[in-house]
Formats: sequence, C-alpha cells, structure tokens
Amino acid sequence: MSIHDQGRPLLSIAVPIYNHADRFQRQLESLRTFAENKAEVEFVVVDDASTDDLQPVLNLFRAAGWLLRSSRQTENRGRAPALAKAIRSSRGRFVMIMDGDDTFCDQGLDHAIAVLRQRGDSCAGFVFSTQIEDSTGHLRVNSVPEGLRCTLLALRADHHIAGDLKEVVRRDILIAALCPLFDSFRRVPTSLLWARVSDEIEVQCNATPLVRKVYLPGGMTKSLGTLRKSSVQPLIATYAHLAGSTAYRSFRYRWRALINYHRFLVWPHKRQSHVKPVWLGIPALIGLFYGVFEIALARLREPR
Repeated sequence: MSIHDQGRPLLSIAVPIYNHADRFQRQLESLRTFAENKAEVEFVVVDDASTDDLQPVLNLFRAAGWLLRSSRQTENRGRAPALAKAIRSSRGRFVMIMDGDDTFCDQGLDHAIAVLRQRGDSCAGFVFSTQIEDSTGHLRVNSVPEGLRCTLLALRADHHIAGDLKEVVRRDILIAALCPLFDSFRRVPTSLLWARVSDEIEVQCNATPLVRKVYLPGGMTKSLGTLRKSSVQPLIATYAHLAGSTAYRSFRYRWRALINYHRFLVWPHKRQSHVKPVWLGIPALIGLFYGVFEIALARLREPR
C-alpha cells in the first residue's frame, strides 16, 4: 500500500481531550506557519465529556481549512478509552498522538510530512525530538539521534533516551498494538502501547523537534500517584511486557521492569488472565518489599 493513496490523509493526529479548550486553540495557532497540503493531515478529536465548551475551537479548526472529525463521550471515562477511540477512528496512513495542551514547533509539522512522504514507504514508524517547557517557562529539547533506527524500547533502554518524544506510527500497527486494557481502565501507560509496537517494528529517529509539550502545574504528572493506584492492572501489564520483551538488550532496564512488576503485583487489583506472570528472584523480593512498604505508608497517611 502506497503512502500516496488517493483520498486518504497521510497523517492522522489523534487528540484525546478533557477540559483544555483554551490550550487546544493554541495548538491551532501554532499551525499558522504550516505550508504543506492540509488535505494530507486530519485531526481526530475525542472529547472525554469535558465541562468546558470545545465546539467553538473545533469550528475554528474547520474554518482554517483543516480536516477534522470529532466525537464526544457521553461520560468521562478517562484518557485511555478516549485515546483508543481516536486511534481507531483515524483514517490516515500514519497516526500521531497529541494531547490537547500540546502545540507544534515552528515548521515542525511541515518537516514531519516531508519525512513521511520521503520515507513512509520504507519505514513503518518514526520518532521526533520534542521541546519541553516546564512550569517556570524554561525550554529544553529532548533529543533523539538523527538517523538512528531501532525499536522504541531499545531507544529508551539501550540508548538511554528518557522523557517525552513524539512517535508517528503506521495506523494498522498502532491499532493492532491496542489491547483490551485501553477500553477498560481510565489510565493505561502509553509506554505499554509503544512496547507492543516495538514487538513489530523499528522506527527511524529525527532530531528536528516536532511538538512543544508544556508541563502544567496541577496536571497529570502531579496526580500520577493517585492515577496509578486506581489503575494498577495496566501497570502490571506494562512492566510484565517490558520485562519479557526481546526488543531491547539492557539488563538494567529489564531488572527495573521486573522490580516494578512485583512492586505493583501486591497492590489490590482485578487480575486478568491475559497478563502472563514473569519469573521470580531477587527482583521479586525487592519489588514485593517496595510494594508492601508503599501500601503500609499509604494506610498510615489515611485520615482517621
């Protein structure tokens, strides 16, 4: 199948969104320098029952000439189900995930489209550098080595690239990588999706920053502990997959995955049969001790 399929966008941008209408408008504003054919890009927006009004911003996207399809959840189900719905609803040859408060770097999307045109027939996935803005306004670039080709897991484990990046993966591979957990839990680590993609393909790295990600005060990072406790099963599945994957070589990374697998294994959760257990040993003892300690500490902190 060619990337030049008539009537089909080259890239779908999947946007699960909840209460970020004002920042989503900034995403549109960051696209003012886009010089390529807008028909090659579509936005697929899934509103997770926001309490603010997203419709005026969606109208602005359409008025600016962008292909946009949107839907609204009847109840707030969390980011994972909204993301899964956006990915499955996409029509593009490739799919990129964008949060509602992300913006595009100047000419970043132009560069991504050029890369997909040139190499999309020979490579099933790409990863781009990302600009990171912290709550104080300080800006840094989270970079990947230009031209490196490896799995997304190897990029993290063997090449020691940490932090947010921007992945662009062929639609059929991304849909196949979705598992039932994305429909059942409010939060599923996106790293599980990329780990499952790593079982299938290598990606090519592009050092040019594609998006700017802003860490907002009081955002998801701050509430990560609470989210983890309410979605333990996806964490167990993620670390089980990381521990058993052959898509990277690092012993240290595998060791940490094993420890975290057993760490969350002791948390109360609904067990599901499709998560395969991993081997025991010293990592199990460390992880189990860590998990029991966390539970005990959490109970001590509970108001009486």
